[in-house]
Amino acid sequence: MTAPNTIAIVTDAWFPQVNGVVRTLSRTKQELESRGHRVEVISPHGYQSVPCPTYPEIRLALFAARSVKKRLTTLKPDAVHIATEGPLGLAARRWCRRNRLPFTTSYHTRFPEYIRLRLPIPISWSYAFLKWFHGPAHRMLVATPSMERELVERGFKNIGRWSRGVDLELFQPDPDRSRPTDPVLVYVGRVAPEKNIEAFLQTQHPGLKRVVGGGPALDDLKARYPDVEFVGYKHGEELAAAMRDADCFVFPSLTDTFGLVILESMASGVPVAAYPAPGPIDLIENGHNGWVSDDLDTAISHALKSTVLHAGHLQRPIHGAGVPINSPHSSNQQTRNCLNKQCHKKFIKTTRERHRIFISCTLIVEGLRCKHLGGHNFFVISIASRGPCVRLQMHQPTSSKSANSLRFSHGSETVQLGSHSFWSLH
Repeated sequence: MTAPNTIAIVTDAWFPQVNGVVRTLSRTKQELESRGHRVEVISPHGYQSVPCPTYPEIRLALFAARSVKKRLTTLKPDAVHIATEGPLGLAARRWCRRNRLPFTTSYHTRFPEYIRLRLPIPISWSYAFLKWFHGPAHRMLVATPSMERELVERGFKNIGRWSRGVDLELFQPDPDRSRPTDPVLVYVGRVAPEKNIEAFLQTQHPGLKRVVGGGPALDDLKARYPDVEFVGYKHGEELAAAMRDADCFVFPSLTDTFGLVILESMASGVPVAAYPAPGPIDLIENGHNGWVSDDLDTAISHALKSTVLHAGHLQRPIHGAGVPINSPHSSNQQTRNCLNKQCHKKFIKTTRERHRIFISCTLIVEGLRCKHLGGHNFFVISIASRGPCVRLQMHQPTSSKSANSLRFSHGSETVQLGSHSFWSLH
């Protein structure tokens, strides 16, 4: 198995917040720890903080830069992942750059669009800040191909893919549930303007509308839509039960980067109706697991006829980030993919024998002297294998970073690879 690493996750979004970012990061932490890694989360907990304007559930840590510097210096992490662009993320970014430690970032929230909904700040200004923030990262991780294309068009570089996973033991179909005469239409998530929930509440499709979640727009929507069931936040098994007790999951957001609840719905055997926006267009296959349309009523009507359900099982592949969801994304799988593919570069077909190989050392770091591996220009690393002993070599000429090469040898067989700085073989 892979030798344990010390990993720092820096995030301004953490418990007690209830959102997809927190669920993704907390589940990633659990999976990493289950694999023997040490994971330290630097969050607003323990710091003086103030509510984030327009998003009071997020607490912005005050005067945290010196503490973040001390914690990271003491921790001596092998890898740093910066999940958010707030005060803690800025402090960690500064520490990594000053210490020449490569780091990854992730793009969880479309804050330029969120901010524009509330304040007269040009979207171009916000994206300029994001390009400055994420620019030095070894990889800026995004969840979907459509989000990657959109950011590339805006001038972002060094983008990597990190999809999402769900707890497949928790979110499962209910094969014994019979469909009622009037369908149950459910929205699960934060009740806030950027989620575009009113588009769902204003649909004319017959059925019971139910909103699971809370947020700043909850009281206003409850007063204006008395026929809608607002049941508040649900967690754990109660959340999974709310998913299973639906005939269609409605996802009206136009500003999400993924939509983890879409996967949770699909894992529960419930088709999804959504607009053709980043996230839904990557996950939903019309007629099989739901429907995307510019008209939400049309999307609901077609989603209810989807072939996603049959005897409580998912029958057709859901092409979510390249993985069929008749075997839905597990958080275990996506954490492994993040380690092998995003934080490092994944390379599977190493030899004709295709031995499963696990790195037994720390990261290979581009352009830095690595105390674990020795030299600056030439690294030779022994790695464990189920098969014969394997030797991995990475050559870093000092004259040109673009001349990086990786040589993998297995017996008499050698594979020469291209220009990459992080590699993981498995």
